[in-house]
Amino acid sequence: MTHKKSPHPQTFLTKIQSATTALNTTATDENTLLHNQAHALDNIFTTIIEEKVGKAFSGERYPHDSTLQWLTLALKAQKQCEQTIKAKAVNRYMNALSTPHTIPCIPDKQVLTNKKKDHKK
Repeated sequence: MTHKKSPHPQTFLTKIQSATTALNTTATDENTLLHNQAHALDNIFTTIIEEKVGKAFSGERYPHDSTLQWLTLALKAQKQCEQTIKAKAVNRYMNALSTPHTIPCIPDKQVLTNKKKDHKK
């Protein structure tokens, strides 16, 4: 008797692989890299929930312990995605602080007073 391989592992692995394709691109800056990483982690989270956790609750035959392990892995991917998005926000904020800004010069009080007197004349 030969055992047929379930199509789920093939489909699942293919989805995980396609979720990580964004990481294979050459990022030119940190924000692009972090964006790609967050996108890949979100796709991994969604794939695990749809393929492993969701099907277990819809009557498919996945052992309870396995479902909890997949749920734990999915939540770790989601947490890492959140941390990546925070890192991207911090990176953008720090880059904004480091760019030179022109600060308008605040006129001296004496100069303002003299200008007011000139207008009254």
